[in-house]
Amino acid sequence: MNTLKQEYQTMLVLASCLGHIFEKQKLIFVADGKLSDSEDVDQIVDEFLTCALEDGFLEGPLGGELLQYRWTHDSIQEAALSLLPDDALDEFKYDVGKSLLKELERKELEKYIFVVV
Repeated sequence: MNTLKQEYQTMLVLASCLGHIFEKQKLIFVADGKLSDSEDVDQIVDEFLTCALEDGFLEGPLGGELLQYRWTHDSIQEAALSLLPDDALDEFKYDVGKSLLKELERKELEKYIFVVV
């Protein structure tokens, strides 16, 4: 995974921080501000999801009205998290949780409580 483009690696880490199953809209929200070109976040997320599906890292979109994706295996999600050094990962996760906390409605908070905390 270390040979992947930096933007793709960042998206892998962001998606892995959101959990085993995550919503596309939440990924767009947390990606905004973490990417160097935040004007095209929707397009970047779409390209990421397409590549990650083709690479076999993710499955989806899953059924239902929300566009949800899931990691094909826990070890892939863990490998994505390992793209950042341990000392940077804690701060990265903190930033993701803080961003989500601002965006989540009270009823959604329970679903993402472990990400936010």
